[in-house]
Amino acid sequence: MHASLAPFLYTRFRYQCVHERECSCIQVSARPSMPTARGSKAMPSTPSGSLADRVATQLQDAIISGTLDLGEALSEEAIADALEVSRTPVRQALQLLQSRGLVQIRPRSGTYVFEPSEKQIAEMTEFRVTLELQAARWAFERRRKESARGLTDVVETMQAAIDVRDMNAYGRADTAYHEVFFTGCDNSFLWNTYVFTFAQIAALRTHLATYTDAEPLRSFADHEAMRDIFDSGSADDIEAILVPHILRTRENYTATLRQRQERQSESRIEHLRRAFDSQGPRAETALGQAPHREESK
Repeated sequence: MHASLAPFLYTRFRYQCVHERECSCIQVSARPSMPTARGSKAMPSTPSGSLADRVATQLQDAIISGTLDLGEALSEEAIADALEVSRTPVRQALQLLQSRGLVQIRPRSGTYVFEPSEKQIAEMTEFRVTLELQAARWAFERRRKESARGLTDVVETMQAAIDVRDMNAYGRADTAYHEVFFTGCDNSFLWNTYVFTFAQIAALRTHLATYTDAEPLRSFADHEAMRDIFDSGSADDIEAILVPHILRTRENYTATLRQRQERQSESRIEHLRRAFDSQGPRAETALGQAPHREESK
């Protein structure tokens, strides 16, 4: 676990505890609201009634933001020390994140941030197409004006992120953009399904979306086109843009995942080479090749 994670978790955890005490009298509507102005992320948050819930929220934020890397080992003890809590709520929080697909708990091995396979990326992409296309259609039919305003705000934030080549900021705006469809569809079952899968999708955007010659400019063009449809187009035009737009993420994420795996493999090989080189003749002996000795005449 990153050394910088401890202050990150501690600060976020203490802020949340204070914030909850100050806002305990506020009644929150169960109906989701549109993303806030300028495209800031309106993340579906975990209910904060228990200590385990709050710990889970901090860990989820760290995974989505990229503070914790895909496949990174998680130590119950280190997290508990960082948040100044016992290991019990940490263990419960990790189990909760496992149910959301963000954490993998391997018996006799440890706990790790999830790392998707290519098959899982493909399945998630197919699931997104089915879910999001219907949400977008209903958002167009039921809350078109509000959705159009939300999309416009987020597009402006995306442009600002592109101008400074900040892919993390672009990824957060991308999440807020697609969330507009679910807050606008006015269907609690679709919204709840989105909340359940939100964290994994948002984490993949952060970790696997990369800046290339084509991206995010091609993605941004799609976002502008869909904004224009909500502003003055027809609902029949949504599918032709949204479906290919989502399917391309499968190609992009898969390519990035392979590059990550290649770098990790090369790093392991180089590490072993350096280890063997430092052993000198002992490494040769271990491989069954005794050091060369000159015969005495």
